[in-house]
Amino acid sequence: MVDNQYVSSLGLAQDPKSLFHIIAMHLGADWTKLAVVLDYTIRIDIIDADYKMEYDKAIAFLKHWHSKHLDHATVYKMIQALTDIGRTDIVTTIDNLQHFDHIETRLADLQDSVPYNQSKSTISEIMLRNVPRTPENQYILRKEMIDIICHRLNCINEENGHILIHGNAGSGKTIAASQSVRRAMSLEGCFQQQGVYWLTIGEIDETTLYHKLKHLCIQTGMPLNEIPDNLHCLQAYMIHYFEVNVEKSEALFVFDDIWNESYYNYFTFAKKSMAISRYLYPENNITHCCILMKDYLEYDEAVQVIAKGQNRMENSQNLDDLQSITEVIEGCCRFPLAIGLISGLQLSSSQDWNNIKTLLESQDRPDRMPVHKFNLFAIITQSIQQLETNEQNCFYWLGVFKRVSIPIGSIAALWNYNKQDTFKLIFKLRDKSLLKYVENGGSHIILHDLMVDYLQYPMDENKLRKVYQQELHQRLVKSYKMRCQGQWHSISDDGYYYKYLIHHVIKAGDDDILQYLLSDFNWMAAKVKVLRTLQDLRLDLHDCIQYFSSKQQAVNRMEDLLGLLTYCEPLLDTENLDLIQFFLNCGLKDSWITERAIDLAYGKANKDDSVYWMVKTYPKTFQHSWMESKLINNYLHKSPSCCSDNCNGNFRIAEIRNYNNEECCVLVSDFQTSKILFKISRPATLLTQVKISNNGKIVAFAIYCYGTMLKWEVHDVDTNQQLLFIQDTSQRDKSVANIRSWSFNFNTTEDTMIMTSTNHQITIWKVDEDYIVNMEKSVSSLKFIRQCLFLKHDKVLLLSSDYDWNRSQQSIGRDWTNKCYIEVWHLESCQRQSLCQVPQWICHGQDDTGTLNKDHVLGFKLNYIQCIGQDHPMLLLIYEMFEDSMPEKGHTRLILKFMNPRNNSVQLLYHSSKRMISAAISDDHHLIAMGLIAFNCYTIPERTIVIFKVISNRIEKYLNINPLQDFFCLRFISNSQQLFIYDNYQTYDTHQYNLRAENLAWESIKDLSVKDYTGHHFAKDEYVIDSCCAFPNDIPTIVQLILNKNSKRKILRVKQGETLDDITDISISQKSQQCFIYNGFKYAIAVGFSKILWLNCKKLYARNVMSIELIEVSRSKKFQMELELTDLKYNADKLDIMQSRCRKFDKTVIFFMTVAHVSKQLAIILINEDRQIKTMYIDNDILYNIIEIVYCDDYNLVTRQRHKNEHDEYAIKWYKLAKEDIPTKLLKIYTYNSIHHGIACKIVVPIMEEQHNLSVILLPWNMRYWDSMVKSWGERDAKIFVNYSIEDDNQYFLIEKGEEILMLNEYLQIVMKGYRENKRRLHFKIYLTDILEIRPIQIFTILDRNKHIIYCHNNKTLVLNQAIQFPHLQSYKITGNDQQTCFICCDKGCQNYSVIQTIHAYDKFRY
Repeated sequence: MVDNQYVSSLGLAQDPKSLFHIIAMHLGADWTKLAVVLDYTIRIDIIDADYKMEYDKAIAFLKHWHSKHLDHATVYKMIQALTDIGRTDIVTTIDNLQHFDHIETRLADLQDSVPYNQSKSTISEIMLRNVPRTPENQYILRKEMIDIICHRLNCINEENGHILIHGNAGSGKTIAASQSVRRAMSLEGCFQQQGVYWLTIGEIDETTLYHKLKHLCIQTGMPLNEIPDNLHCLQAYMIHYFEVNVEKSEALFVFDDIWNESYYNYFTFAKKSMAISRYLYPENNITHCCILMKDYLEYDEAVQVIAKGQNRMENSQNLDDLQSITEVIEGCCRFPLAIGLISGLQLSSSQDWNNIKTLLESQDRPDRMPVHKFNLFAIITQSIQQLETNEQNCFYWLGVFKRVSIPIGSIAALWNYNKQDTFKLIFKLRDKSLLKYVENGGSHIILHDLMVDYLQYPMDENKLRKVYQQELHQRLVKSYKMRCQGQWHSISDDGYYYKYLIHHVIKAGDDDILQYLLSDFNWMAAKVKVLRTLQDLRLDLHDCIQYFSSKQQAVNRMEDLLGLLTYCEPLLDTENLDLIQFFLNCGLKDSWITERAIDLAYGKANKDDSVYWMVKTYPKTFQHSWMESKLINNYLHKSPSCCSDNCNGNFRIAEIRNYNNEECCVLVSDFQTSKILFKISRPATLLTQVKISNNGKIVAFAIYCYGTMLKWEVHDVDTNQQLLFIQDTSQRDKSVANIRSWSFNFNTTEDTMIMTSTNHQITIWKVDEDYIVNMEKSVSSLKFIRQCLFLKHDKVLLLSSDYDWNRSQQSIGRDWTNKCYIEVWHLESCQRQSLCQVPQWICHGQDDTGTLNKDHVLGFKLNYIQCIGQDHPMLLLIYEMFEDSMPEKGHTRLILKFMNPRNNSVQLLYHSSKRMISAAISDDHHLIAMGLIAFNCYTIPERTIVIFKVISNRIEKYLNINPLQDFFCLRFISNSQQLFIYDNYQTYDTHQYNLRAENLAWESIKDLSVKDYTGHHFAKDEYVIDSCCAFPNDIPTIVQLILNKNSKRKILRVKQGETLDDITDISISQKSQQCFIYNGFKYAIAVGFSKILWLNCKKLYARNVMSIELIEVSRSKKFQMELELTDLKYNADKLDIMQSRCRKFDKTVIFFMTVAHVSKQLAIILINEDRQIKTMYIDNDILYNIIEIVYCDDYNLVTRQRHKNEHDEYAIKWYKLAKEDIPTKLLKIYTYNSIHHGIACKIVVPIMEEQHNLSVILLPWNMRYWDSMVKSWGERDAKIFVNYSIEDDNQYFLIEKGEEILMLNEYLQIVMKGYRENKRRLHFKIYLTDILEIRPIQIFTILDRNKHIIYCHNNKTLVLNQAIQFPHLQSYKITGNDQQTCFICCDKGCQNYSVIQTIHAYDKFRY
C-alpha cells in the first residue's frame, strides 16, 4: 500500500499533471487497467476510437480524469492505482524523478511549445529512456571522443544512419556514449521529437532478447495483443510498424554491450541507431560508421579523474608538476579502470605515489588475471585493503553474483544489512571506483568484468576455487532464506532474485532447498508473474534435471513438470500469468501436478476469494497421447513444417512463415530448444514447400511461379550459404541459383543426393561443397511422371501414366488407357529393374479389386502411392472416389490396396465410407497414418486418424485415434514414432502425437473386416442425432438423441452428475429429431416432425404433425403428445427449431420454429410443466425466405425476416409472447431495404419485463452523416454506432436493458458488450444465443470457438479476469449453471462433453 508520506517525499504532490507524460510513456496498453481503477465511468471506448497510439490514449484519459475530479485527482491516487495494477516499475521511475528540481513546472507544459531554456532540459531527461546517468562528480568528459560521437549523432539526426562504438573492456564505451547522447539531445537539439531508447543487451540468449525487444515495443506504443510471440516474427513486425509509423522511427535506438554478431539482424528496424560492443565484425564496416574507443585516457583526462577522486579539482594544474604522479599515470598506460582505482586511493604524499608506482611495476600477480603492461591485480588489491575488514568481506562476496546489474535488495540480503547501511557501503565502494552505482530503472550496481574476474578467486591460495565459490553461493542462499523465513515466494522482485535463485541454489549444492523450490508452486507462480514468461522456469527445470541426474537422483517429477511447461506453454494466459490456473488447465488427470494445483487453488479461494477453474470430467476421447503432444507453433500464414532425422544429433524443424503477406521467410530451428539456427527472407514472394535433409544441414524451399514448375533454392543451414546448381561439372562458372522442378527429394540414406523431376524426366544431383552438381544420372519417360521417390541401394521408384494425372475421365475421351506404371530403376546402371501396372481407376461397387472399363462414369482414382519395406518393396496404394454433387452426405469411398509388384498380387486391406484427408508413412516404414473424415446426415464431419503398424513387411495391427484438432495434414517426424498433425489450412498449428504411449489401444488387423463397406469398425455403431445439456436441479446433465445403426431404433441417453457417469437410456419415438433440456425444468424434451398423407376421393391430403415427448429424467418416465400444425400456407417439408428457452416463473418451454416448404413461416409453441400445450401461434403474414431471431426473452420476440421474392426487402417483427390467458401477438412490423439505406435498430428492454413493453426504434443507417446520426439517436448512441461499426456493413442492432448494452452486426454477431460507460469490443464470432440473455450476473463469460478459449470478464467493468484454455477440450459450446460456477463444454460434433467448475464448486463434493 502507498502512503501519503511516501508521496510527499517525492516532492510532486502539488500537480499530478506533471507526471502524465512519464506515466503515459511507460504505461502502454495498461492505460485501460489504470482507467478502470481510477474511474471506470470514463468512456474509454471513445478514447480508444479517437486516438491511434497508446501514449495518446493514456494522455487523453489522464487529462479527462483530472478535469473531472480536479482537486481529488491527486498524485497519491495515481500512485496507488499504479500499484494496484502491478505497475510498480512506473512508481519507481517517478521515485527517481525526485532528483530533478522543480519538475512540476518543467513538465506541466510538456505538450506545448516552450522556450528551450525553460523546459527542454527536463523534456530531454524524460525522453532519455534508460540512458545511464553520468554525474559530473563521478565521471569526466572525454572531449575528443565525445566530439567525434556527437558529430555522427548530428548526422544521423538529419539523415538516417548507424554508429558502432567498439573497443576493449574497460575503455569507457558506455560512459562516452551516454554522455554523447545527452549532449546531442540537451545542448544540440537532436532527437527532440521522439527521444532515445537505450537497450542494454549483454551476453544473453534469443529468448531474453525477445523479451527485451517486446518491452521496447510496449514502450514505443505498439498494441500488446498484436506483438508476435517469437523473435523472428517480432523483427518483421517491428520493421513494418516503423515503416507505417514514420514519426516513431525518428527516435534514436541505442543497443549497448552486443556480444552476438547475429543479433545485429534483429535491430534492423531502427532507422537511427548506435551500437556499443567490444567486437568489430567485418560486416559492421559496411553497415555502420565505426568509432574505435581508445582504451587509454589522454593525459589531461587522467589528471581530471585523479583530481575528482581526491576532490581537489582546483589543484589539478599543480599535479602536472609532480614527477611521481606523472610516472604513475604513464605507468598504468592511462588505462581507465586503473586510473579510476588510483583516484580512489586518496594518495596524499609523494611517498604514496611512489609506492603505487612500485606496485604497478611489480611482477607478483596471478596467472588468472589478463596480461597488462602493469600490475592491475596489485592496484585492485591495494584499493580493497584500504577498507575495513568487514567491508572487504562484503566486497569479496559480490563475486557470487552473475555478470549482470545487481540490485540493492539482493546485495542487502547478502550482506545482511538494512537499506541505509547498504547504501552507505555502496557509496563508499563507488567513491573508490570499485563498482559503478546506477539509479536508472531502480538502484543497482555494475561490476567491471575485470573486477568480477578478480572476485571469483579466493584470496587464500590454498583454497580451491570450486570450494570458495560454493561457499559464496551457500552464503547468498542462506541470506535469502533468512530474509523470507522459508516463504520463498514472499520476497519482492528486485530484478535478480526470481531470475537467478535456482542458479545459486544449484551452485550451493543445497539439494533440500532445490527439491523444495521445485515443488513450491507458490514460488513458481511468483517467478512467472515477475518474469512474465515460462521460459526461465523451463530453463531452471532443465538445469535441475541435469544436476540431479549427475548425482543419480530421481528426476521423474521434474521431467513431468518440464514436459508440461514445454508442451503447453502456448496455453499460458499472458494477461494474468496465473501459473496455478495453468497447471489446473494442462495437468494430467490425477497427476501430482494437478493435485498440488488443486490444493493451492483451494487454499487461495478460501483465503481471498480467488476464482480457479478445474476439469472435473474429461471427454471420452481424452487420450494420454495428447498430453504428450506439443504445440510446435501457432503462427499465421505457414505451410506444413518438416523435420530432420531424430537420431543424428541435429534434430531440426524447417518451416515457412509469412507475416502479413509482406515478408515470407524460411526458418530452421532446433526442435528441442526452439532456437533459430537459420533464417532467410523472401519479401513479396509466395513460398509453398520446404524440405530438410536427414542430417538437418541442408534446407530447400520452393518458390511459386504461376503456370510453371516450382523454383527451388537450396541453402546450407550451418553456414547460411546458398548452394548453386551446376548442370555441367566442367563449367562451374555457369552455375544457377535455382532449379525448376515439380518435386524435390532428399535421399534418406545419402544426405548429399537429391532428386528433381519434370513431366517426363527425373534428375539426380549431388551436394559437392558449395555446389549441387548434376550426376548425369537421369531417367526419362514418355509417360507423365506423377510421383518419384528414393529406395535403398541406389534405387528410385517412378509412378507414371499415359496422360496428365489431373485430367478427368471425360476430358480424356474413350481412347484412354486405365493404367499406371510403377517402375524401379537402378541409379548406378541407369537401367530399369522391374515394372508393374496398376489401374488408375477401379470400380465403384462391392468388387473392390475390379478395374474400370470405358463405360463406367464413376470410380475410385489412385490418389496416393508409397513403398513399404525398402529391401523388398511392397506398394501401398490408396484409391479415392468423390461425388461432387453431395459430398456432405457421405458419397465418398476410400480403398486401401496392398500390392506386391513382383507378382502383381492384390490384397484389399481396408474399405471405408470415409474420405481421406491426408496420408503419411514413417521413415522406417513401420507406421502408416491415414486421416479420414466422415459425413452423415446428422452430425458435423467427424475426423479420425487410423494408424497401421507394419511388422516384417506385413500389416499386423491398427489403432484408431480421435484427435482434438480439425486436422488437414499428417506427417511423421523422421526416424521416430512421433506424428505431426496440422490443424488449420491458414495457420497450420502443429501438434506432436506420441505413438509410443503405453496405453494406446492397438488391435489386431484380424479384427478389421476387409469388406467394412460402411466403415463400422471406425465409425460408431450409434449416431448422435442431437444433444443438449443443462443444469436441472443444479446437476450437470446431458441428453443425447441416438440412432442405433443396427436396430434402427432411437433412444434418449441421459448422463448426469459431476462426472457424467450416471447414465440412463430411454427408448423414445422414432419420429424424434431434436432434444432439449433446461435449467430449472424437470423434463427433457424430444421433438419430431412428420407428414401424414392420405387419399380421399382421389385427392391427396396431408397433416403436419409435431410429436413431443416429455421425459422426467429423475424417474425415467415419459409422456407423449402430438400437435397438428394448422393454418399453414403450404404443406411443410421441414420443421426447424431455431431456438428454445424455459420461462421459469410459470415452468413453460417456448419453441421458436420455422416451418419450411418453398418458403418459411414462423411458429411459436409454448408447453408447460403440467404436460399441456399452452398455446400455438402461426404467423400468417407474407412468406419469407429467411427468418432470424434478433432478440428474445420470456415475454418478447424480435425477428428479422427476408422477403421471399425481394431478397433486399427485410421486415423487423416484434411479437408479444403468450402469458396466462393472453395469446401470442404480432405487435409491430418495420420494413426496410438493405441496399438502399440499411438500418440502425435499437431495442430497449424494460427491467420489469412482465410489466412493460419493450421499445423498438428503427431508422435508416446514415453513418456518414454525423450530425444526422446525433439528431436521430443522440450523441451517446450515435458514438456507439459509429465507433463499433464497420464501413462495409449497414445493418446494426443495439439492445439495451437497464445499464447493460449489446451491439449486433448484420450477421447478428455481437460486436460490443457494455455496462454503463464501459465498453468492450469483441473480435471473434459470438451470437446472442451464446450468452443466452442479458442478465445481472457478476461474470460475463464468452467462448472463442476458433481458439477454444473461455473468457471471463467482470460484468460491470468488463475487465478480463481469466482466459481459460484446456488442451484436453476442444470447446465449441458451453452451458453454465445459474451461478456460473460450473460449465458443460461440448465439442463441434456435440458428441464429447466435459465438465469444468470453480474450486469453490468442487469443494462441495471434495471430501
